[in-house]
Amino acid sequence: MRLFLAALALAAVPALAQTATLTPGDALDTGWMADGETRYVLRLVEPMQQDIGTAVERTTVADGVVTRVVRLSIPMRSMTTTDSLRAEAGTLAPLTHHSTGGPKTLALEFAPEGVVGMAGTDPVTEFFDAPAFDGSWVGEIAQSLPLAEGYAVEIAAYDGMRGMVTYTLTVTGQETVQGADGPTPAWTVVASSGDGPSATYTIDATTRAMVRTRFSPQPGVTVEIARR
Repeated sequence: MRLFLAALALAAVPALAQTATLTPGDALDTGWMADGETRYVLRLVEPMQQDIGTAVERTTVADGVVTRVVRLSIPMRSMTTTDSLRAEAGTLAPLTHHSTGGPKTLALEFAPEGVVGMAGTDPVTEFFDAPAFDGSWVGEIAQSLPLAEGYAVEIAAYDGMRGMVTYTLTVTGQETVQGADGPTPAWTVVASSGDGPSATYTIDATTRAMVRTRFSPQPGVTVEIARR
């Protein structure tokens, strides 16, 4: 009987819970994107709680292209990084990626066929089997998905440090967070990539603004990037 009931439960899982595949060019709900500036605090959550840095994100949308410039500062490590990213506004199909101040300076140009450019002093020429995203847009892709519990999607993305990565984005449910005008509902989306650390995005259910991002760069350590 228990096996029969389990089989019935599995049969009742809606198609929405199945993992789809998303590629650049597929439509996303990016209407939440707009010109502006957002500030974040970078915080160590585990093994202790400590503010360790700040980030400023500037967004412009013009002529069908979204540009994001993110400046991250971690004083305790004397580190300041700047990422400048461009993508098609409606689909987040990547166009260019420039990064300075991190482990490697990146200068990348994307096309449906692949990516070319430089990673530090190393030339990059990567051909894609199918069009791929820029891994630096995974959070924005999460914000642009159909936000319904159980929805899951796979994406292929190129990461300037790791190369090609397959991410699974799963909408795991809702929670209540403190917004500017009081408690507000938010969706949680988990991005996992198999051999890499997973990230959990908390997204305002009304505005689709990113409330916070949490990830564990190593066991026992949790870092949070929270909107101010």
